[in-house]
Amino acid sequence: MSFKLITILKEWRITLMLLALIMSIFIINPRFETSGVMVTSVTSPASSYLSKGMIITNINGYDVANLTNYNEAVSNIKPGDQVIITYKEQGSFNQYITSTTYPFLAVEENNETKLGISVSSVPFSNLEFGLDLSGGTKVILKPESKVSDEELTNIVGILEQRLNIYGFKEIPINTVADLRGEQYIKIELPSSVSVENIEQLLESEGVFEARVGNTTVYTGEDILGVCLTGVDCVSRVTQSQGGYVFEFSLTVSEKGAEQFANKTGGLSSVNSMSDCYLNESIAFFLDGELLDNSELKISCNLKGVPERSPVIRGGAETLDEARDRMKSLKSMLQSQNLPVKLNIESIEVISPKLGQEFLQNILVVFLLSIISVDL
Repeated sequence: MSFKLITILKEWRITLMLLALIMSIFIINPRFETSGVMVTSVTSPASSYLSKGMIITNINGYDVANLTNYNEAVSNIKPGDQVIITYKEQGSFNQYITSTTYPFLAVEENNETKLGISVSSVPFSNLEFGLDLSGGTKVILKPESKVSDEELTNIVGILEQRLNIYGFKEIPINTVADLRGEQYIKIELPSSVSVENIEQLLESEGVFEARVGNTTVYTGEDILGVCLTGVDCVSRVTQSQGGYVFEFSLTVSEKGAEQFANKTGGLSSVNSMSDCYLNESIAFFLDGELLDNSELKISCNLKGVPERSPVIRGGAETLDEARDRMKSLKSMLQSQNLPVKLNIESIEVISPKLGQEFLQNILVVFLLSIISVDL
């Protein structure tokens, strides 16, 4: 057997194959220890301490072996709490170096605790698999009317911007066409992302209006900024009768503020008990539809005043729905309007089990081929 093996190794094709195999192992860089969670993207406040690719193993004394442990550890953190994270990063010769961050403070955003970290399970190797192997959801969107190639490219850019602002980084978005030339947009969402949470974000054109009576005083073009943190501005979700109400403030242009002043300057005052309001309300619309619970009375103090920090208001039945709607609306207001409405044509959920079986079959075939050569 050993003589036969030596003879085989003298064959240059076999030697070349073995060299290619060894190089592939270095490139693939298999990880035999996959405990922890991998940082996939990072923003403030953690961006000064962590970077993409690091593996988190402990948060504030809680061992993190998987995503469940990570979510449990994060759920115990409140805005203003001190956060200390132990992580591993790859050094030379494929060795991992364990380090601990300096303490930093968690912040509040959209009534939620924010660390600024997105994570995933630690992959077995450097190989990046598509949905067919890793699992997830494939969403196909179709423009409601015919668009040019340039407009389609613009739509992809706007969707990428919206998803990034929402908190989903590096999600593949591509344009595709069928045999009839119909144009579509394909979005590949990881299994951790729910389509229901971002459906409005994907389909809505994002045309925003604020109306006092029947007069538009602000549009999307007037929006210069959106309150994200609730520091020195309004961003909150509160419980109300029958559900939850979200509120967040905008910064609008001088032009929009003047339009508000011109409209309200001609309104009359209505006194009610100790309060004083104008005789017309302000309401907020998205794509021509009134946002739930968005109609607000205007205080007499704002009559004829160029208001540059209006507060958007909306509602939902549950706390999570209110938070998701607020995040979605903020993302749309910070991005451009879509040139056309998009409709979801299909949603396909792909199980990672198929990919695992495929990889297992490849491994079996590879081992059988090695054995057959040796024989």
